[in-house]
Amino acid sequence: FRSSEVGSFERDWSPRLDSAMRAAVIALVLSSVGVAIGSDAGSGGSDYFYTHFHAQPLKNWLNDPNGLMYFAGKYHLFFQYNPNSYSWGDMHWYHMVSDDMLHWEHLPVALAPDHDYDCGGIFSGSATIVRNATTGQDVPVLTYSVACGKAIVNVVPADITDPKLVQWTKPDFNPVIPVPPSVTGGFRDPTTAWQGKDGVWRLLVGCGNDIGTCQFKSKDFTHWTYVGAFHSNGGGMWECPDFFNIPGTSSYLLKASVSSKDWWAVGEYHENTEEPLRADRFVPRSADILEGGQLYDYGQFYASKAFYDPKGKRQVLIGWVSHHCAGTDWSGVQTFPRTVELDPSGRSIVTNPIREIETLRASTDSEAYVLVKGGATHQVPYSGAQLDVEVTFMGSFSQASSFGVRALVSKQVAGFQTISPAGVALTVKVTGPGEATLQGQPFKFEAGKPVTLRVLVDHSIVEGFAQQGRAVSTLPYCPPSADATGLEIFNSGSDDITASVTVHQLKAANVIPVEIIV
Repeated sequence: FRSSEVGSFERDWSPRLDSAMRAAVIALVLSSVGVAIGSDAGSGGSDYFYTHFHAQPLKNWLNDPNGLMYFAGKYHLFFQYNPNSYSWGDMHWYHMVSDDMLHWEHLPVALAPDHDYDCGGIFSGSATIVRNATTGQDVPVLTYSVACGKAIVNVVPADITDPKLVQWTKPDFNPVIPVPPSVTGGFRDPTTAWQGKDGVWRLLVGCGNDIGTCQFKSKDFTHWTYVGAFHSNGGGMWECPDFFNIPGTSSYLLKASVSSKDWWAVGEYHENTEEPLRADRFVPRSADILEGGQLYDYGQFYASKAFYDPKGKRQVLIGWVSHHCAGTDWSGVQTFPRTVELDPSGRSIVTNPIREIETLRASTDSEAYVLVKGGATHQVPYSGAQLDVEVTFMGSFSQASSFGVRALVSKQVAGFQTISPAGVALTVKVTGPGEATLQGQPFKFEAGKPVTLRVLVDHSIVEGFAQQGRAVSTLPYCPPSADATGLEIFNSGSDDITASVTVHQLKAANVIPVEIIV
């Protein structure tokens, strides 16, 4: 932004909400979507599919996470949202705020398609904290694309003193970036911007026709110049690109959402400061985008967004899980927040649940050194629909070894025998000495050492993390009944294994929708 415009937004762009009016607005929003005012996390409800520690709207459609940021002591999560249906359409930005990325408060819809340049709806984008050169004040700026693919738009808070940033406004100078004439086949999903060593802002946008990522530069965050393609490796339209320095390293990660999967590459970033009107470069050190099976997640996971958390000094990742259970009025869940770190090899990454989940642990039980013979299944005596499960598998592994964890199992008891149909399984297959896969995603482990698997269970979504996050898979599942809470260790191979399991029961963090009786 030009400093004069950043400095004037409080005075000119929108009236402020006082605290009483703000509370009334939030209450109206909650009541309009069917949640009882003042209902606590963990309150009852007939929808046993609705998650208890994953971010999702109270009803209707959800997709791409947008605008993740930490500002003035609060975490903000926006995402694609249809206020009228649990099917895709009429894209707005939903808004949630949290102190810990666990307990999310529902706020009024932040962005709606209310200008001519919002043609077709508000599509995906990011958040950037911009320093006002005149006042020295930090200002969060949301940058989004539009459904018709013609422009990029900037949005700022209507009241920077509001700790929850409920209202947002679109400055008169919008749109800030029109689609370049040479770009065809798609133009959307701007990244978080960053400043180079020359003080110039950089921004990437997903572009079609194998351009990959288009780069723009600006000195004031308002006037942007297209400087060309930043990086590409084929594949058509790259949606929801991300680009960031992996904290604590000199390595950078480029991510692109292509063909229903989120691909990443690790490498070096080279600024072009000598030729300001030309693009910078990214040089992969790992395999490139669309190569080497380098996916964030081998399950149902797409259009993710990562942001730097200055409070935790970490990069945090959230992805969209496309998911609908029959009879419900909602579609889609956001994954539990994950950290992104560089593997010691320098060519790969590890992703794991943020440590805050440990504060939800209500009780812990464990079993040690349980023998599970080839073809057998062990019923873990500790079960539930809200779990954090840690399993260590040991054995003389060979290519005949195949084992894993099955959650949300229907428990049907006949006499003393338990029959365990259905459920959702996370399967590890050993493919060679020190090599295995989780749901088909390769990972390495030290030959002769255990294989580990961590599993988060939340009513209708299961997330698995093998070998400290070296392979990850997210599996949505609609259990047949509310009592489908069983947990199993299974051995589908011919080699005997020994398993030690720790089961943490988790408290609810979400506000759970309940029927309002009038």
